[in-house]
Amino acid sequence: MKPKIAPTSPKYSQEASVEKLYNQSTIEQPSKRVSWISILLFTVLFGLLSGAVGMVLLNSLYQQNPQWPFWRDIRLAETSNEAREVIIRETGSTDRIDQDRQALYDRVTQSLLSVYQVEDTQYTYLGTGAFVTTDGIFVFDGKVNASTISGQVVAYTNAGKKLDVSILAYDPISDLSLGQVSGEQYQVLSFGVAADLHAGQGLYILSANRSLGVPQIRSTQLVSANASINSDPLSLESSEVLSHDILLSGEAAVSPGSIVVDQNGSLQGIYLQQENPNRIFPVVYIRTALQAYTSSGLITRTRLGVHGYDLHNSVGLSESQTNQRNDGFLLAGTAADPAVVEGGPASEAGLQDGDIIISVNGQNIDQSHSLQQLLQSVTIGAEVDINYLRDGVTQNSKVILSSLST
Repeated sequence: MKPKIAPTSPKYSQEASVEKLYNQSTIEQPSKRVSWISILLFTVLFGLLSGAVGMVLLNSLYQQNPQWPFWRDIRLAETSNEAREVIIRETGSTDRIDQDRQALYDRVTQSLLSVYQVEDTQYTYLGTGAFVTTDGIFVFDGKVNASTISGQVVAYTNAGKKLDVSILAYDPISDLSLGQVSGEQYQVLSFGVAADLHAGQGLYILSANRSLGVPQIRSTQLVSANASINSDPLSLESSEVLSHDILLSGEAAVSPGSIVVDQNGSLQGIYLQQENPNRIFPVVYIRTALQAYTSSGLITRTRLGVHGYDLHNSVGLSESQTNQRNDGFLLAGTAADPAVVEGGPASEAGLQDGDIIISVNGQNIDQSHSLQQLLQSVTIGAEVDINYLRDGVTQNSKVILSSLST
């Protein structure tokens, strides 16, 4: 057995001295090495976290989000933009979800006009106009007939610039008017595609009545793309009458003359002051009215010269009259309004009382496409192909549409 060394022995003293010397040595002890990868990861994560926090704070500052009360009362220059304030007032929201809608508002209002009649010092609001040509022709709903205007007609742009207006044409059936201002190039509100409309689609209504402040915007939904303005299903309809075939939901209209646009900012119609405030004058008729004026200097409409019933909307007719059909247009009339107007295009093509028109140029007449709508989308003087039923047998005629000046 190896003997233990006493603490007082010389050997123990030597060992203690060596240990003490080592501990007091200036020799550097090996240290733990920090990986550069860890530093890099920490830097990246810290940067991302800081950026996220910064974006949240900047977004809150930009939107004046009530969740961040520190910035609630800070006013940035952009928040003084009246257009943005319109969005905030309507929705009560300052969230970024409003930005697309705000962009649409900013784009569309550049093409809008507030139209007034000035007599002495009195201003009477006539309607909201929308530029449809770059040289200053615009459409609006005002009941404006140049022969009845006793004062001057003026318009104001969204920027507040006053412009003198020339009344070009007026359609007393629809109250659609064409006016023009001159002097520069104007931003045009493009026409929408009526065929793309569908029930439930979101639309926007804008009114540019500057006497009420900045242009107003409202959201709405399309209920029907072919809502007959005639509430009596047994009333005769004329092929010459324009069908106001866009029906909107709720209390949609802001004021007479409001412009109806889709989510792309394209014009889909104009609200006219009729007995039903949610029925909109559709873009297909606006387009044909402009085309007619461009070619003839008048707002003219295509004329077929028939009266009758839309079968999808009529009740109380016998099966012998309808041929057990629930679509198409039945030619029927009275002494005052004959089924086929003598000397009209339908008469010249051989159509008769009791015939059921089932299609125009291959497009069926149904709940989505009225006879009036199909006719008014065709230019004057064009030859159209009409299929109809007579005594249960399908027949065909070529009809050259004439014009009906308004």
